[in-house]
Amino acid sequence: MRPALPATVTVTQARHPLEGRDLRVLGWMRRLGRLELMLELPDGSKRLIPAEHTSHHDSPDPGQGAGTLGRTADLLGLSVLVSALSVRRSDRAAGGTDRQGPGRRGSGGGR
Repeated sequence: MRPALPATVTVTQARHPLEGRDLRVLGWMRRLGRLELMLELPDGSKRLIPAEHTSHHDSPDPGQGAGTLGRTADLLGLSVLVSALSVRRSDRAAGGTDRQGPGRRGSGGGR
């Protein structure tokens, strides 16, 4: 969901070179779980500035949700694990046996 953004924000970060300046909001992005605003600077250039450094910081962010769940690589690894467990459960339900690695013995005991 795209957060509702004002047309302009004021830079509120103490000692920031643009502190107190009203800047036009061009867009936004989320990096490392943090909302950043794409602002048009007085010279016409563009810069990403963390929302917490602006007057938008006090506004609720409807696009934030619960935050970052995890890194992409971790989520992909988790999906592989869940798929493997799902197949294993399906095999058990169908009357199959557990898949065990080499050298492991089942709970039934000896050879």
